[in-house]
Amino acid sequence: MSSLSNIQQIVQQVCTPLSINTFLIHLIVHKSPKKLGVYKYLMIYIDLFEMLYSILDLIAAPDFYSYDSMYLVITSSDKILVPKWFQKVLTTLLCSMFGVSMAMFGIHFVYRFLVVSGNRYLKTLSSDKFAVWFVFPVFYGLVWAAVISVTLSPNNYTDQVLINSYLIHRSLSTTDISYLGPNYWITINNGNPILNLSYFVGMSLIFIMVTISILTMFVFATLSYRKMGTLVEVTNNSKQYRSLQLQLLNSLVAQALIPAILMQEPSCIVFSAPFFHKGTELLGGILGITVSLYPVLDPLPTMFVIKHYRNAILSEL
Repeated sequence: MSSLSNIQQIVQQVCTPLSINTFLIHLIVHKSPKKLGVYKYLMIYIDLFEMLYSILDLIAAPDFYSYDSMYLVITSSDKILVPKWFQKVLTTLLCSMFGVSMAMFGIHFVYRFLVVSGNRYLKTLSSDKFAVWFVFPVFYGLVWAAVISVTLSPNNYTDQVLINSYLIHRSLSTTDISYLGPNYWITINNGNPILNLSYFVGMSLIFIMVTISILTMFVFATLSYRKMGTLVEVTNNSKQYRSLQLQLLNSLVAQALIPAILMQEPSCIVFSAPFFHKGTELLGGILGITVSLYPVLDPLPTMFVIKHYRNAILSEL
């Protein structure tokens, strides 16, 4: 699957989202309608996160490796020249960014619902209260990092499988790599596979966290669209205000669909397949490419769905 790995590296190096996210931040700062309010800071938060994620992805150059009963995110010393201890930190940090993204989109949908429903909480929003919206995704990511570090860490059983599969074709040893991920089944002395409870518990917790985030997005997106239908009638706001809120909600839905299609759904398949001994390098390689595409494509809905930004772009053409 070296060809897929090469494609992933090309995507990481060529399709960098730094310029497009920088331009989007410029639009948010200088071209946003006044009624957007403090929400623009949450929008900038997403852009800065995606820039950081793409930088980490480029520096770490991870391999998403799936084989038989395991799925691993691997960083190797032949791709990055950093100390071993930092390589482990980088691997953990890269994996935890997935958790941050899940929480970040979840709270954005909660915020949009509070706006369209005219909730009093936003009318009394102090700087301390507003900081919670920024801190919570980081906290979610820290919990994610703790779970994977404790339950999905390397062990001798997985090392041996890697020696006979991943490492044998790469002229590397286990001391040259850092990895995290589940190896659901381990083979004991009599040759019978047994379930690795640590990995099973860890992945169960990860699936619970993913489910909570997806349900949050779905529930509050549904509630927000229902509120949109009566926004003009039940408030003193104009149709222009309703149009802006609808644009923001549609943009957020589109933004959330991109990681759902490129990260969350493929990840669920790649995470689940090894449990049934169906892990393949093809699955891992495809996920590596789609994950690298996510921060490149995700800014586009905001740029073209929101009228003020779209007009600003078209005026420059």
